[in-house]
Amino acid sequence: MLLTRDRGYLRASLAEHGVTVREPGGFLADTFGEQPSAVLRTLEEQAKVWGGGHPLNELLDAIERAGSGRLADLARAASSDPGTEP
Repeated sequence: MLLTRDRGYLRASLAEHGVTVREPGGFLADTFGEQPSAVLRTLEEQAKVWGGGHPLNELLDAIERAGSGRLADLARAASSDPGTEP
């Protein structure tokens, strides 16, 4: 699997070699759908160390700005942190 936002990859040619091309945001959102607790826990841990430590909602804002809004929305909806309300 190749995770990229670059749309220049020749998907059919790569598929001939068993390589699928996925957009990172979609992959992450799908992973959240399969393992919501594990992904949310990972995001919470990442927020604690990201840039010296920030609230989860700030990390989710950054993830959204980076183009993974669906993941950020899913995490906000699943979080018990009142600072992450959608």
